[in-house]
Amino acid sequence: MRALVVGAGAVGRVLAHHLARGGADVTFLVKRRHADEARRGFPLATGKTCAIVRARVVTESAELDPIDAIFLCVPSTALADDAWLRAIARATGDASIVAFGPGLDDAARVTDACGRARTVIGALGLMAWAVPAGTAYWVPPLAGVSLTGDALRVATIAAALARGGLRAKAHRDAAGVAATGAALLESIAAGLRVAGWSRRMLRRDRALTALVASSAREAIAIGAAARDATP
Repeated sequence: MRALVVGAGAVGRVLAHHLARGGADVTFLVKRRHADEARRGFPLATGKTCAIVRARVVTESAELDPIDAIFLCVPSTALADDAWLRAIARATGDASIVAFGPGLDDAARVTDACGRARTVIGALGLMAWAVPAGTAYWVPPLAGVSLTGDALRVATIAAALARGGLRAKAHRDAAGVAATGAALLESIAAGLRVAGWSRRMLRRDRALTALVASSAREAIAIGAAARDATP
């Protein structure tokens, strides 16, 4: 697979790492001011192991070679102005476009810009964050990537990720999974921040874990209500 990862933040680095491990030819598309850092490579830690994530780096869609799949690893705010996304869609033929944005409107925005036929909606069941040495990430037990879209496109993308050691599967509603997952993971991330990014300390602080659970339930309910209200 020839894969384009748009955005080289924590999530983009994790996906690029697993895609490359599975044999994919990976390219990063980043803003010009981030290009030099991306070319140097990103330290990525999981547990007791560490890797350096390296890939070809481009800063304009005009620089792209033929691509099979595009992985959008950008914040929801980046989709507010979709001119750049439409330019990528025009430059990449019929390549699958995988949207991982957790925002309630992200899937609709990507589908509108790129077309429903080639858009795959993804939900990430992992956490990734900055640490002094680079980037760390954690995939909870039995978690992975959920994908919704054309069956052949989904199967191809899931296989590419699985070859690199990241569990991935088809799901009937990845957008719903993403909204629920984002509510849960953001609540956990907030708790970890308070606990000094220590899972052990978070587990030991019963008041903090109760607050995290309450926040997650409220965020999930808000997301569900917003989705139910969408025409």
